Amino acid sequence: MNDTLRSILVTEVLPPPDLGPQQAQRRTAQHQERVTAQVTRHGGEVLVRVGRGCVAVLPSPAQALTVARELLTRPLQAETTPARIRAALHLGEVHPDRPAIAQPGVAAARKLLEAAGPSEILLSKSVHEALADDRLPVVPLSDPDEEPGEITGYRLLISPLALATTAGRHPVSGWLLAGGVLLASVAILSAVTAALLL
Repeated sequence: MNDTLRSILVTEVLPPPDLGPQQAQRRTAQHQERVTAQVTRHGGEVLVRVGRGCVAVLPSPAQALTVARELLTRPLQAETTPARIRAALHLGEVHPDRPAIAQPGVAAARKLLEAAGPSEILLSKSVHEALADDRLPVVPLSDPDEEPGEITGYRLLISPLALATTAGRHPVSGWLLAGGVLLASVAILSAVTAALLL
């Protein structure tokens, strides 16, 4: 096995657009501290804090995915608005004698991160293959610049319920939602029927 192959995790916090520069900077620092703590707890290492996030390596793709999920589904509560985080995972080369930001594997992971939206985790093809879990809820990504149908990575599907609960919002019961939709449908049908009878 290639001894320079590492499980790379890149993250970024996305402050709300109306947040002032000092608050945004504070939120970035809190996110970077939290990533460092989580990565260290799982036996990994943060290579560099860059921009609004971190570049880290972990012992395995599974541990990198665990950290990414924890960061997204248990977000840092900063003031009144929960932080929005995005992450990307890649299995790529990291050479100990080169700056982290210039590593080929890190560059690939950061490029993948650019395609992620808020509260999303993207997996490279190499991570997806290494995880080898058929039950992993993912949808394939394709690059418009590549050959049609060429898969460039995968978007991990995270339960909206998990995100809503941890973001401090109370989840809406499925039964309650269905009941609301049913009542709205009945009201619309009644209004239409009444209009037709007049």
